[in-house]
Amino acid sequence: MSKIDYYAKRIAVAIIQGYGETEKDKTTQFAQITTKSVERALNTICLDISDDMQRRVYESTKYGVKYEYMGLIPCEKNKFYNYRRDFIRKVAENLGLSKE
Repeated sequence: MSKIDYYAKRIAVAIIQGYGETEKDKTTQFAQITTKSVERALNTICLDISDDMQRRVYESTKYGVKYEYMGLIPCEKNKFYNYRRDFIRKVAENLGLSKE
């Protein structure tokens, strides 16, 4: 995957951080688009990891929790952050903020 620019990354992270609220309120087109973007990113990037690991990648991104504070994680630090980076990139791509 290619590197995304700073602003696309910030927007994607903000979308992920607000995902819980937009998931509850799918009345606006924006909420529907952002919810689908996050769900598609989770389903495509995190195919080779367990549901628990998907949840940890999502929560780490949503709440800004560092690897060291996530408890026992069944992979090394670099791999965890690669999953997290890929998740953010995929959300940005799904929103049309960056190219693959």
